Order: sequence, then structure tokens, then C-alpha cells
Amino acid sequence: MSKGNITGWKDVFSFTLKQNAKNKVLRVTTLILLIIAVAAVPVIMAFGESDDSTKDAFTVDVIYVADTTGSLMPGIQEIFGTDDRFANTTFLEANDADKIVDQLKNESSSDKKEMLMKIEYTEGAYTLTFTYGENTGLSRLTLEDIGDYINENFRKVIVSSYDLTPEAMELINKPVISRVENVSSLQKAEDTSGELTQREYNVSITFIMICIFLLAFGGEAIASSIVTEKSSKVIELLMTSIKPMAIVIGKVFAALVVILTQFTVVILGFLGSSIITNSIKSGEFVGFRIPSEISDMFTDILGTTEGIWYKLIIILVLIALGFVFFGVIAALAGATISKMDELAEGVKIYSMILVISAYICMAILMAGNIGSGAGGIVNAVLVIPFTSIFLLPGYLLLGKASVGTALIAILIQAAAIILLFKFVSNVYEYLIYHKGSPVKIKQIISISKQNSKTKKKGADRDE
Repeated sequence: MSKGNITGWKDVFSFTLKQNAKNKVLRVTTLILLIIAVAAVPVIMAFGESDDSTKDAFTVDVIYVADTTGSLMPGIQEIFGTDDRFANTTFLEANDADKIVDQLKNESSSDKKEMLMKIEYTEGAYTLTFTYGENTGLSRLTLEDIGDYINENFRKVIVSSYDLTPEAMELINKPVISRVENVSSLQKAEDTSGELTQREYNVSITFIMICIFLLAFGGEAIASSIVTEKSSKVIELLMTSIKPMAIVIGKVFAALVVILTQFTVVILGFLGSSIITNSIKSGEFVGFRIPSEISDMFTDILGTTEGIWYKLIIILVLIALGFVFFGVIAALAGATISKMDELAEGVKIYSMILVISAYICMAILMAGNIGSGAGGIVNAVLVIPFTSIFLLPGYLLLGKASVGTALIAILIQAAAIILLFKFVSNVYEYLIYHKGSPVKIKQIISISKQNSKTKKKGADRDE
């Protein structure tokens, strides 16, 4: 892309941004998102304070406790041994975790419902690993419920086990990580990094839903803007002084700013709600502090929040690049349409690409959730421009993907955007002046080839 091809994009950007600011639908959508953000904090806190004492006791007979710290068994007996949720459960200390694992492997369905809880303290966090056997009558869901409950109350165990010295208080504030294992999976040699717990699945599927919403909303806004101006001859006036590529860049960046503005409004609403809710709860103004119910929820899901900020920055870059990539495709789809009543038909290709990409990622998640993983397919899907925006943010946040993988995906995404811009610039001018039925994919490819040959002949003549 030469500098001349993008001259004037700022004018298009400014014009499109002003048009979006006047859009009533956009204003209403932003208001709804703000209301949801403001209401989220008190709702989460209300659920976080719900009483678990009325729930049924867990259906597990024996929990073997392998405490590698050597200090927490008394606290476990005091806190959970007298808990109504464990009324039918006996906690037994296990000095040899491997022996218990072998015992769980060999248990038959007629034996007691037994499981192992291994407590480790590594890398600044407590890790609770809950292990069960296939024939013990316990399910993964049951152990996840037990793990959730123990995790939520584990700090009580620490308080009970240590004197309240400054060192002990520091230990209390350390994050607690829990995970569930089936003893059969311990015998497998293959990489199981593609496998997901229910929580990891929920986090990843939430990211996909958010991305689908952003891309569908933003893509339709870009296509609709181009069709509106094309049908009113505004786009033709713009093209008398501005190159087609500058129009695409201006409109895509304007839509990106709108999305980022909505995101900022949501964050500010969340922060403001946190300050107000905490102040009401404590009876005095306390400033901004993430409620413990929310911070505990994130720690519970992610294991630890250490180093999360640089991951969030990378995630924002990934989402922004993904939006630009799909935004250019949406601009191309909008240029193939001549009338507003053909908008749904014209953006069908864009919607199809969006849905197929998202469904591929959902299939990967479903495979991981049932424990089958997806091997090398996952690594490919994480870096492919069409799918990386859906799957990689969640995987990076959960530690299922490395920062190196994210950087590779960013480079591939940037290269794909440059190539896509070049392709679009080759056909955009013809599409803008096109009148009639929506242009099909084969026609677009044919136009691109024809224009490439024309430019090559022109360059040969100049030489």
C-alpha cells in the first residue's frame, strides 16, 4: 500500500464517526451495556454471599488428604470435618499419595466412594488436586462441586492452621488453585493440554460469544454505512478526491473506535459500581476496590491473577487486529450491495465466514470439555486469522496458550490484514460503482485477476 492510496482516510474516519454518534440504535445499545455493567457488581456480590448451609451433603464417603505442606490437616479436620456438607464424609490423612492413586485405580463399583485431595504450595499459590477413580461411583461434576466448595472455604483452613502472624496473613492472601483428575488420565503419555475443565470451557465459550457479538455488530455497521452512502451517491463524491483504500481504512477504524468506546463505557460503569457498592457495604467511602466476591471468582477461574495485566494487553491487541481483519471483509461485503433492502443478502458471505470460524472454535472447546483434546489442530486454530480472535484470548488468559503463540498469531494476523488490504484495493473501486444484484465471490476473484493483469500491462508499457 502506497501512501497515496490511504491519503484522506482521516476525513472518512471523522465523517463516519460523526454519523455513528448520531445513530440512535448505537446509543441505546451502549446504554444497555452500561446498565448491565453497573448491575453486575451488586448481583455478583449478592450471589457470593448466598448461604451454602441449606444444600445437601456431598455424596462421598472418604476423602484422603495428602498435605505436602505438613501444616493444614488440623485445619481441614476443624473446618470441613464439622461442616454439614461433609456430614457423611470422613477425612483421612494420606502420607503416600501414589499409594492412594493405585488404590483408586483398583477399586470396584461396590467399594466406598473415595477420592484423594492433594495440597501443594508452589509458585506462590496453593494447588488443590482432586483425584477419583472411574469405578468409585463419583463423577467429575461431583468432584468439581466439592472442589468449588473447598476452594471457597480454604482460607478458613489456613486461618485455623496457623497463628495470625504477618507471615500467616500473607499466606492467607495467596491464591488457591483447584483441579480435578481421573486416575485413568494419569496413565496416558500423550499431551492433554487440549483438555478443559468445565470452568475453562465456560470462560472460553464466553470469549467466543463476546467476539461474535462485537464482530457481528461492528461488521454490519461497516457494511450498512457503505451501502447507505453508496445508495445516496455520497460514496461516489468521496471517491472523486479519496482513494478506495482510504475509504475502507477510515470506516473500519471508525467502527473500531466505536467498539472501544463502548468497552470503555462498560469498564467505567463497572468501576463506578464497585466504588458505590463497596462504600454502601462498608458504610463509608472506600474508593475503588474490586469486591472480594469478584476477585475470588477470577482467582478461582484463572488460578492466579499474577501477570494478568500484560496478558490483557495482548488480548486487546488480538481482538483489535481480529476486528480490523473482519472489518475489511465486511467493507468488501458492503461494497457488493447497491440497495439497503439487499443488505441481508449481501452480508450473507460475511456472516457465513463469521459463523463457520466461531463453530470451529466451539468444536475445539467441546472436544476439550469431554476430555478428548484436539492435538495439533488446536495449535493451528490458535494462529489462523479467521479463528484466532475467538479461541486465543480465552486460552491465553487460562494459561492454555503461551505468550509466544499469541505473538506468532499477532504477526500472522498483521500479515493477513496487509494482504487483505491489497486484495480489497484491487477490486473496491469497481464494486463501489457497481449497480445491480450483489456481486458473488467468483466475480470478485475474477475482477481481482483482471485488474492485476491490467496493472501489470500498464507497468510494462511504462517501462
